[in-house]
Amino acid sequence: MPHEDHVPTFDGTERVEVRTLRDVPGVIAVAHELGYALTTHRVQGTGGPILLRFVRDDGEPARARAAWARYHYGVNGAWWATAWPPHAPPGSLAPREAAKYRLKLFLLTRYPLRQVRARVAALSAALVAVAVWLLFVAWVLIPFCVALAALYVVANPVSAGRRATREAEYRTVLSRFEAQRVYWSHEGAG
Repeated sequence: MPHEDHVPTFDGTERVEVRTLRDVPGVIAVAHELGYALTTHRVQGTGGPILLRFVRDDGEPARARAAWARYHYGVNGAWWATAWPPHAPPGSLAPREAAKYRLKLFLLTRYPLRQVRARVAALSAALVAVAVWLLFVAWVLIPFCVALAALYVVANPVSAGRRATREAEYRTVLSRFEAQRVYWSHEGAG
């Protein structure tokens, strides 16, 4: 796992801010293992850095995760050793893959459903308005605008049931990831 450069950033302070251009899952994976929870995900302009803000999670599971991650990082640089042990069965999730689901869950639950519906309706109405304007200018692009509006509505979970289904799916994957975690001991095999 080539994400060691992010480990020193999460030094135990209460709040951490990271700007990255491409390695969002790597940063989120390191942050989670070192006991931090994502609070902000913001893209800074087109093609600019992505701002990630984290807050330290002082719960017992997060503190145990962080202690083991720091121990393994200090011993052999493998901050992921408890989350993805060497003898993990096939099909187990790497911390980076789990971080992708953690980000999806964060983005899904960041805004209330009512606000998501309002955004989808506003963008769809704008695209339909552009399609009506194009009726007079370039009628060939009308199907493109209508298709784009329909695709946006379909791609966003605007119904409560669909959103709940996705949320349950993401939480199931993340609980499976946490279940594969092994805390080593000298008395047992893990």
